[in-house]
Amino acid sequence: MAMNRSLSTTDVEGLGHEDTLAKLVMQRNKRLRAEDLPPEFVKFKEEMRDLITTLIAPRTAQFREIKGKLQSIKDTNANIDSSILFYRSEQGTLQESGNPGSAS
Repeated sequence: MAMNRSLSTTDVEGLGHEDTLAKLVMQRNKRLRAEDLPPEFVKFKEEMRDLITTLIAPRTAQFREIKGKLQSIKDTNANIDSSILFYRSEQGTLQESGNPGSAS
């Protein structure tokens, strides 16, 4: 009563090919959709968005105010520059017309 056959069936041809497609295709981690996120995380995101908006609003108003003041300073400086140029040209004209005390 010798047994010539093995109890297991061996498929030599299919050994290396059983899950070749599954081995070649990798699962990528994708970003979860909004409906897949936990409600706590969604609430946290909304709170953070509100907090940032609340913090940014006063800064935006301050920047607008500073921008207006800066433009006013630039305009004043431009007026000062034009006044200086005008007085220099007037001074040059007066010197060219001759100063009676300086011609010796």
